[in-house]
Amino acid sequence: YWRQNTRLIYHGMLARGDGDRMKSLFDFYFRALEGCRARARLYHGVSGAYFPETMTTFATYGNGDYGWNRDGIDVNVVQCPYWQWAWNQGPELVAMMLDHYDYCGDEQLLRERTLPIAREVLAYFDTRFARDANGVLVITPTQSAETYWSGVVNDLPTVVGLREITARLCALPIASVDASDRELFERVRAACPVMPLTSDGLRLSPAEKFDPVRSNCENPELYAVWPFNGVGVGREHLDIGRASYAARVERMTHGWTQDGMQAARLGLAD
Repeated sequence: YWRQNTRLIYHGMLARGDGDRMKSLFDFYFRALEGCRARARLYHGVSGAYFPETMTTFATYGNGDYGWNRDGIDVNVVQCPYWQWAWNQGPELVAMMLDHYDYCGDEQLLRERTLPIAREVLAYFDTRFARDANGVLVITPTQSAETYWSGVVNDLPTVVGLREITARLCALPIASVDASDRELFERVRAACPVMPLTSDGLRLSPAEKFDPVRSNCENPELYAVWPFNGVGVGREHLDIGRASYAARVERMTHGWTQDGMQAARLGLAD
């Protein structure tokens, strides 16, 4: 399963009144959770779980990404550079699950699926990455989607995802969330980096720091608009979002593009 592709089937379901059909996706990732926790311990010696971009039904990498010949290669090295250090999949899944709760009010699914997955996703970031002198996470090694691989610190998709889901998790009714979970959610929220912007502060940036060599045809800075919902109509920085959209490098109407969804959230339906 390629997360970037598989998610597209589900993102529009709530608007169509098909929230019940999302449960198969949530169950798929919930069944994978223990394997993903084991991988985080084995690969990095940390708590929590992360979901790879490409994942089999057994929660493992496919060999085409992990690598067929592992002679002399450390266990935590994923040989496909397109997704070796990508971490935004977990926050994106949690955001979608919180959308389901907002629309459907399903307390049982919140308790049995959303909160257990959110707990492990945030525990991974809490224990995997260092903090600076101010207690802010320094997320590296990382990458900004498939497009920027080198010298990346605090990639926008991960940062915006963490900022969104921690704010939403902390806003859940107190009776729905255990005290230990709430403490974790608040701790990671307080440690979230700021949303990356360009040096002039006028546009979204793919990361706080990154080597500008492009390796694929994405606009990862616009993840703040979609699939996450941090910038857009009715939210902060609409002017920054529209300026970023106007300046995007990739302009496409097919394939990997997300132009349509991002334009809609910026009020650019035309």
